[in-house]
Amino acid sequence: MKTLDVKEKSTAAFESDENMLQAFRNRNLMLLGWAALPAMLPISLLHLHKGLYLLSMLMNIVIIVSMINSFSIRSNNRVLISLWFVFALMFITLLVGINVIGESSLYWSYPVFFTIYFLMERSIARIKIIVGLIILIPYVIYLFDFDLAIRFSVTLIILCYFNDVLNGTQTKLYSRMKELIIRDPLTNAFNRRHMNLCIQNVIEESNRGLGPVCLLLMDIDHFKRINDNLGHEKGDQVLKSFVDILHKRQRKIDYVFRAGGEEFVVILRNTELKQAVLIAEEIRKHVEDEEWLENQKVTISIGAAQYLIDESDDEWLKRADDNMYEAKKFGRNRVFPQQAS
Repeated sequence: MKTLDVKEKSTAAFESDENMLQAFRNRNLMLLGWAALPAMLPISLLHLHKGLYLLSMLMNIVIIVSMINSFSIRSNNRVLISLWFVFALMFITLLVGINVIGESSLYWSYPVFFTIYFLMERSIARIKIIVGLIILIPYVIYLFDFDLAIRFSVTLIILCYFNDVLNGTQTKLYSRMKELIIRDPLTNAFNRRHMNLCIQNVIEESNRGLGPVCLLLMDIDHFKRINDNLGHEKGDQVLKSFVDILHKRQRKIDYVFRAGGEEFVVILRNTELKQAVLIAEEIRKHVEDEEWLENQKVTISIGAAQYLIDESDDEWLKRADDNMYEAKKFGRNRVFPQQAS
């Protein structure tokens, strides 16, 4: 059995949902900023030529603000100018355009409201959409023919509704996709690649003094015999049943991973070695008492190790792996160390 390696870092694929979605929104904002110059500058110059100085000035400010954010996202992946300000500026420009130019400016409402959902999280987008509709619809009814205002308002509300549905579906699909990426499909434990990121996180927490953390490295004894003698279907059932035990006994702050094959890792946060050994012994005894196979006991060997400050991830995992080998060397179906001082 190889010592576990945590050099296969793939943290970009396993960022939190909101971080990944925010990166998507930032990219949309950057592309919108690049598009603002060729799309709006000619119209702004036309308004300037016609003497619509306020509208032209507002459009130029929108272009400048959008370009600044695009350059900021491109250079350091950060939105420099608040989207609340950007939205307010765009909305004021829209209202001025509707008042000055008239009916033809109503068409700009659709892209303005449509893009909001792709630039910010759903809850904030909803607030801005509702506020915008509350202001815009009475304003349009006041300025234009009632029939036109109603047709415009209904179509805009329909657009916002389906845009909200689309945004919600996108978020749910992403969350589901992420779950599929970070979990082992057979056992529903977290997979090895996600384990790498979690180990880095708990090491950082411990180095900052946020409490001790222990690692349990577990291996199902003679698992190859189960597969060879009883078939892979029985072996899969054993793996799933074993992880069910781990999930039922874990706390909300703990993590359960399938590191590969019949090897599993449990990270116990805010746990010292003495307590971790007791937890490991409870798990070992629970597995031993189960009757998953006819006329054959399933047992596990467990190596426990508490993280030592400034220890590398590889060193921590190697100590747990070495302790698991000690458990196997002394006859399997045991925890090593047996007692923590």
